[in-house]
Amino acid sequence: EQKKILDEVLGVERFAQACSAARKLTSGLQADLVAAQRSLEMAEQMRDDAEADAVDLQVKSVDFAANQQEKVEAEREKLRAAKGQLNKTRKVVDVGALKEAADAALKVLAAAERRRDKWVGTDAEARSAVAGSKAKLDEAAEELERRQKAPSRCPTCGQRVEQKAGDDLVADARVRTVKLRKEHASWSKIAAEAADTMVACRREVKDARDAMTIAQQAVNDGAAHEASVINLRRRVADHEERIGELLKETNPYAELAGKARGRHAKHVE
Repeated sequence: EQKKILDEVLGVERFAQACSAARKLTSGLQADLVAAQRSLEMAEQMRDDAEADAVDLQVKSVDFAANQQEKVEAEREKLRAAKGQLNKTRKVVDVGALKEAADAALKVLAAAERRRDKWVGTDAEARSAVAGSKAKLDEAAEELERRQKAPSRCPTCGQRVEQKAGDDLVADARVRTVKLRKEHASWSKIAAEAADTMVACRREVKDARDAMTIAQQAVNDGAAHEASVINLRRRVADHEERIGELLKETNPYAELAGKARGRHAKHVE
């Protein structure tokens, strides 16, 4: 009974309740402090991560932009080179006309070869006739000489040969010799003309073949020139298209770097 009265006088129970309440409050504040510290640490980590991401992405953004610009300049340099080559080959080449000229040259060559082949036979025939007429002429000349030197008596029987008969034989041999000499001269003239014609035909064939070679080379050069122009035009178009594609490319790191800087600023606040 006395203890109860003393506790009421001294307020021991109220003090104990106050201490209990204080301990509960302190425990709650400590828990809140720990939670706040954890939140702060997490915020600082997120801030640091955002800053690191922002720096890394900014570097990548700068590298991407520099690399993109380098590619654009390289394509522009290729474009300038292609246009420069194209300007040097602006001369229009009519390949169709060149082919027509080559066809005409081929026809001229064929005609020249036909004339040459025709005269090959004539030349051979004339040379053969010259050789034949020469053999006959030589034989007749020998016969004339033999008759002119014939003795007045027959070497076999010893009888006198009549003068008139001997003269007639000589005259016949002389007429035949003159005739054969004219014939040989005629064939020799023909053979000479044929030989000259063959020389002219061979020269004509050579000239026609040279002209054909030049015409065909012109066609080849024209076709190569035309192909080169087409290729250069295609290259110019390709470089222009590639430059357009590069300029349209979006820097994927620029936007990400901006977002990372935003997160960093948010955590700093």
